[in-house]
Amino acid sequence: MNNTPMRVLVVDDVNTVLDGVIAYFRTAGNGLGVAAEVRFAPSVEELAELLADGDRFDVTLVDFGLGAGQPSGLSALEMLHRDGAGGSVAVHADMDNSEARLLLGYAAFQWFPKTVALIPKTYAVQGATYEERAENFVRLMITIRDGRRIHPDRAASFRKPDRDVDNYFKRLIRTSTDLRNFKIMQRFNSFAEAANAAHFTTGVFSNWGTDVRPVLELFLRQASENSELTGMTVEPITAHQGGHTTAAIISQFANAQSLFFDDPEVERHFNSPDQEKS
Repeated sequence: MNNTPMRVLVVDDVNTVLDGVIAYFRTAGNGLGVAAEVRFAPSVEELAELLADGDRFDVTLVDFGLGAGQPSGLSALEMLHRDGAGGSVAVHADMDNSEARLLLGYAAFQWFPKTVALIPKTYAVQGATYEERAENFVRLMITIRDGRRIHPDRAASFRKPDRDVDNYFKRLIRTSTDLRNFKIMQRFNSFAEAANAAHFTTGVFSNWGTDVRPVLELFLRQASENSELTGMTVEPITAHQGGHTTAAIISQFANAQSLFFDDPEVERHFNSPDQEKS
């Protein structure tokens, strides 16, 4: 066994996740020749305090949701990216209704290069028995620590998207204006209503929507066909939606991705002069 334990940080507002990580390592770590020292930060505030103490980690697991009214996992990822103390970073998320986390997943990979994988919560790791799940989880942590590619048999994992899908994501929301328009379209399914609420002409919103729709269609089509989106169900815009107005389609998408569009860290990203948005 390696005498140096793997230093694991869990950023999650649910402390049973911490208990699960510790229990998995206790069950399977010895047999795989690895021990773990596990720390816990239930909020971005406590993560900042922990990092200020100078702690460094081999693997960090970050949840997207860190409690109502609290900064999100994207804020935690931004902090870890800036500080460089988290080692290899993996987002771990509840994979139920995973389509709602689609844009969050792409943002995690594109904006924060230290993010290497999106994996399910500890209770959803694959395995017929508890012992098998524990072994699979510990192997998964070793793989993430070592920067190797995750085998799909270990967990339903969302790895870095291929270049084409990544480029469509970047083209979909390029500026704070695009972000503002998507947020407005959460409330309306017509460009006239959206334009009235935003005090713009209908033509401004209509022209924006005309430009956005083909990119949105390509993004969803490519994402749905991306073999690395294991465990995430993504529905492309299909023929039966052809009768829907462009405004209605964009509104439906904006509402489906509300976790992303309503996240304050997303707005900070697009309003920050330090971020590359092209």
